[in-house]
Amino acid sequence: MRLQEYWGVGPKTAELLETELGVERAVRAIESADVGTLVDAGLSRGRATRILRRATGAAGLDTLGTGDARDVYGDLLELAARDALTDGAADRIRVLTPLSSQAAAADRLDRIDAAREVWSGLDDDGRESVVATFDRYDEAGAGRRAAVEAALDLREVGASEGGPFDRLADLDADALDDAVDALGAVEGGFGVEGIDEPLAVGEGADDQLDRLWTQLTSARRLDDAALDVLETVRGQGVRSLEEFQSAVIAYVAEETGVTPSEVRAVAPDEARDETDFVSATLRGLVGDLEGQVADREAAVADELRETLDTAGEQIEAAVDAVDELAFDLSLARFAAAHDLTRPTLVDDGLAVRGARNLFLDGEIQAVSYGVGDHAVSGAPGAPTRPRATGWRY
Repeated sequence: MRLQEYWGVGPKTAELLETELGVERAVRAIESADVGTLVDAGLSRGRATRILRRATGAAGLDTLGTGDARDVYGDLLELAARDALTDGAADRIRVLTPLSSQAAAADRLDRIDAAREVWSGLDDDGRESVVATFDRYDEAGAGRRAAVEAALDLREVGASEGGPFDRLADLDADALDDAVDALGAVEGGFGVEGIDEPLAVGEGADDQLDRLWTQLTSARRLDDAALDVLETVRGQGVRSLEEFQSAVIAYVAEETGVTPSEVRAVAPDEARDETDFVSATLRGLVGDLEGQVADREAAVADELRETLDTAGEQIEAAVDAVDELAFDLSLARFAAAHDLTRPTLVDDGLAVRGARNLFLDGEIQAVSYGVGDHAVSGAPGAPTRPRATGWRY
């Protein structure tokens, strides 16, 4: 699909997205309403939001018949985004569009109601814990490891809450505990499912590998300063080549943390002179340690890959669960903060009773208003015979 087929994507925007993301990734970001990816590619957040609203909900936007209505709608979404628990949830809220199907609208309202009941039921400590968990998630970059850690923490908070927390209850906590360590041990991004690229193993993944890296770093430092090693050992007052060689082996072992026998194993059997012995010994030690590091790193990477492959489905489930929970609780938080009332959905007409302007602070006079046939008491135009009550959504 050509990028310019999407509303709001002109030649320059298409060129930018293709250069930064490639067509396939750009299309995937647009179709999944991924604001963050488009912003990272260079679009302003406002422009990315407008493009994605049209791409994912053009029919719903068309129900907003005027530009003023669309502006007010956008302002309401921006207001709701302020209560978002994560940056990702805020972006998802900003690209929401009206739903043309009553069934879909009812499903969305059911989710918000369930989340609001849970949010309102948490005590102050519980709500603070949820907010702090999502703050850590965002600060960590909202990656897979951050999502797994957040899922485990949120399970503790909402273990008995039900509702939107139910999706966390189905996760395998033991597998995710192992996954946290494995995800923290590898450097760089990768897809969990079907890992086939080499993994760069980070510090702290394996004690033996960390020790080998420390020894290799020290050996390289000595190799770069071989003449200093030569002069240091000579300064110990050795009087023969044999004493000099033994002193070099002892000094290198002490400076690098390897055993004297390991240094002796890489030292040359014959050397032209002291300089040649020092240089050959240090080169040999560096090469030996590089081989040990490579072998151990490969073994650790295989173990990590096995752990991640085993926990792959659970990791993806945790990522999705945290994202959905943040979205549901963010809307619930907004609804609770403004004491919003769930509308009743009808086929025609629109009416409100005791409505408030969310953009105004202080003492605001509530209003009742109606358009079309309805049976909302106190709203203008109410019919004399009973009808279904409510608002068109």
